[in-house]
Amino acid sequence: MPSASSSSSAYLYGSAALKYIQIYTSNYPNAGYEGGRFRVIEGGYERGLAKRGTIDAVLDGSDDVQVGGIHEMRSYAIRIRHTELDGTYVPLGILEMLWRLNNPMATKSNRLKFIDHRAIIHDAYLVGNWEESLMAVFVEGSQAWYIIRVTLLVVS
Repeated sequence: MPSASSSSSAYLYGSAALKYIQIYTSNYPNAGYEGGRFRVIEGGYERGLAKRGTIDAVLDGSDDVQVGGIHEMRSYAIRIRHTELDGTYVPLGILEMLWRLNNPMATKSNRLKFIDHRAIIHDAYLVGNWEESLMAVFVEGSQAWYIIRVTLLVVS
Protein backbone atom coordinates (compact mmCIF):
# COMPACT_ATOMS: atom_id res chain seq x y z
CA MET A 1 0.00 0.00 0.00
CA PRO A 2 1.37 3.47 -0.84
CA SER A 3 2.56 5.66 2.00
CA ALA A 4 0.66 8.66 3.31
CA SER A 5 3.23 10.92 1.68
CA SER A 6 2.55 9.56 -1.80
CA SER A 7 2.43 12.37 -4.34
CA SER A 8 -0.36 10.79 -6.39
CA SER A 9 -3.14 10.76 -3.77
CA ALA A 10 -3.88 11.07 -0.08
CA TYR A 11 -4.41 7.98 2.04
CA LEU A 12 -6.83 8.19 4.93
CA TYR A 13 -7.86 5.11 6.90
CA GLY A 14 -5.77 2.93 4.58
CA SER A 15 -7.75 3.60 1.40
CA ALA A 16 -7.10 5.77 -1.63
CA ALA A 17 -8.58 9.22 -1.21
CA LEU A 18 -8.65 12.56 -2.98
CA LYS A 19 -6.53 15.55 -1.98
CA TYR A 20 -9.58 17.76 -2.01
CA ILE A 21 -13.14 18.03 -0.76
CA GLN A 22 -16.09 19.84 -2.31
CA ILE A 23 -18.68 21.95 -0.50
CA TYR A 24 -21.74 23.42 -2.24
CA THR A 25 -25.00 25.14 -1.37
CA SER A 26 -27.89 22.73 -0.84
CA ASN A 27 -29.30 23.22 -4.35
CA TYR A 28 -26.25 21.43 -5.87
CA PRO A 29 -26.15 20.22 -8.69
CA ASN A 30 -29.10 22.35 -9.90
CA ALA A 31 -28.73 25.78 -11.48
CA GLY A 32 -27.63 28.60 -9.22
CA TYR A 33 -25.57 26.57 -6.74
CA GLU A 34 -22.38 28.05 -5.26
CA GLY A 35 -19.28 26.48 -3.78
CA GLY A 36 -16.53 24.36 -5.19
CA ARG A 37 -13.43 22.30 -4.67
CA PHE A 38 -11.00 22.88 -1.78
CA ARG A 39 -7.47 21.51 -1.28
CA VAL A 40 -6.98 19.56 1.94
CA ILE A 41 -3.80 18.85 3.86
CA GLU A 42 -3.30 15.10 4.25
CA GLY A 43 -2.37 15.26 7.94
CA GLY A 44 -5.24 17.63 8.77
CA TYR A 45 -8.12 15.13 8.64
CA GLU A 46 -10.03 14.19 11.79
CA ARG A 47 -13.23 12.18 12.25
CA GLY A 48 -15.40 12.04 15.34
CA LEU A 49 -18.93 11.55 16.62
CA ALA A 50 -21.06 14.22 18.27
CA LYS A 51 -23.68 13.05 20.75
CA ARG A 52 -26.39 15.67 21.14
CA GLY A 53 -28.41 16.10 24.29
CA THR A 54 -28.53 17.74 27.72
CA ILE A 55 -28.47 16.63 31.32
CA ASP A 56 -29.82 19.11 33.86
CA ALA A 57 -30.49 18.82 37.58
CA VAL A 58 -34.08 19.60 38.56
CA LEU A 59 -35.33 21.03 41.88
CA ASP A 60 -35.95 17.64 43.51
CA GLY A 61 -32.32 16.62 42.81
CA SER A 62 -33.08 14.19 40.00
CA ASP A 63 -31.69 14.48 36.49
CA ASP A 64 -33.62 15.71 33.46
CA VAL A 65 -32.03 13.90 30.51
CA GLN A 66 -32.85 14.98 26.95
CA VAL A 67 -31.34 12.67 24.36
CA GLY A 68 -30.51 13.92 20.86
CA GLY A 69 -29.01 12.43 17.76
CA ILE A 70 -25.51 11.14 17.14
CA HIS A 71 -23.81 12.70 14.12
CA GLU A 72 -20.51 12.18 12.40
CA MET A 73 -18.10 15.13 12.51
CA ARG A 74 -15.44 15.64 9.83
CA SER A 75 -12.65 18.14 10.26
CA TYR A 76 -10.27 19.14 7.48
CA ALA A 77 -7.36 21.56 7.22
CA ILE A 78 -8.01 23.41 3.96
CA ARG A 79 -5.14 25.11 2.13
CA ILE A 80 -6.65 27.97 0.17
CA ARG A 81 -5.59 31.07 -1.74
CA HIS A 82 -7.05 34.51 -1.28
CA THR A 83 -7.27 34.81 -5.10
CA GLU A 84 -7.29 31.48 -6.94
CA LEU A 85 -5.41 31.03 -10.23
CA ASP A 86 -6.33 27.36 -10.78
CA GLY A 87 -9.87 27.25 -12.19
CA THR A 88 -10.56 23.85 -10.60
CA TYR A 89 -10.48 25.37 -7.09
CA VAL A 90 -12.30 28.31 -5.50
CA PRO A 91 -10.83 31.19 -3.44
CA LEU A 92 -11.04 32.07 0.24
CA GLY A 93 -14.11 34.31 -0.21
CA ILE A 94 -16.27 31.40 -1.43
CA LEU A 95 -15.39 29.24 1.58
CA GLU A 96 -16.15 32.13 3.93
CA MET A 97 -19.49 32.75 2.16
CA LEU A 98 -20.45 29.08 2.69
CA TRP A 99 -19.40 29.25 6.35
CA ARG A 100 -21.46 32.45 6.90
CA LEU A 101 -24.73 30.88 5.65
CA ASN A 102 -26.88 30.91 8.77
CA ASN A 103 -30.55 30.61 7.81
CA PRO A 104 -32.11 27.14 7.44
CA MET A 105 -35.15 28.64 5.66
CA ALA A 106 -33.27 30.72 3.07
CA THR A 107 -32.81 29.77 -0.58
CA LYS A 108 -29.10 29.44 0.22
CA SER A 109 -29.59 27.34 3.33
CA ASN A 110 -26.87 26.60 5.86
CA ARG A 111 -27.46 22.91 5.07
CA LEU A 112 -24.77 22.14 2.50
CA LYS A 113 -23.79 19.39 0.08
CA PHE A 114 -20.41 18.00 1.05
CA ILE A 115 -18.40 15.64 -1.18
CA ASP A 116 -15.73 14.03 0.96
CA HIS A 117 -12.22 12.81 0.17
CA ARG A 118 -13.69 9.48 -1.02
CA ALA A 119 -16.13 11.24 -3.42
CA ILE A 120 -19.18 10.36 -1.26
CA ILE A 121 -21.94 13.01 -1.14
CA HIS A 122 -23.34 14.03 2.26
CA ASP A 123 -25.67 16.68 3.65
CA ALA A 124 -23.76 18.65 6.26
CA TYR A 125 -23.45 21.88 8.22
CA LEU A 126 -20.28 23.92 8.69
CA VAL A 127 -19.92 24.34 12.47
CA GLY A 128 -17.41 25.85 14.85
CA ASN A 129 -15.25 28.95 14.57
CA TRP A 130 -13.78 30.68 11.51
CA GLU A 131 -10.02 31.06 12.00
CA GLU A 132 -7.49 31.94 9.30
CA SER A 133 -3.80 31.05 9.53
CA LEU A 134 -1.68 32.95 7.04
CA MET A 135 1.05 30.85 5.39
CA ALA A 136 3.08 33.67 3.80
CA VAL A 137 3.74 37.39 4.03
CA PHE A 138 1.06 38.26 1.47
CA VAL A 139 -2.49 38.78 2.77
CA GLU A 140 -4.19 39.33 -0.62
CA GLY A 141 -3.80 38.02 -4.14
CA SER A 142 -2.73 34.72 -5.66
CA GLN A 143 0.40 34.43 -3.46
CA ALA A 144 -1.61 34.74 -0.25
CA TRP A 145 -2.16 31.19 1.06
CA TYR A 146 -4.21 30.41 4.16
CA ILE A 147 -4.96 27.35 6.27
CA ILE A 148 -8.59 27.20 7.37
CA ARG A 149 -9.76 24.36 9.63
CA VAL A 150 -13.37 23.50 8.85
CA THR A 151 -15.62 21.13 10.73
CA LEU A 152 -18.65 19.60 9.06
CA LEU A 153 -21.48 18.01 11.00
CA VAL A 154 -22.71 15.26 8.68
CA VAL A 155 -26.48 14.69 8.80
CA SER A 156 -26.90 12.17 5.96
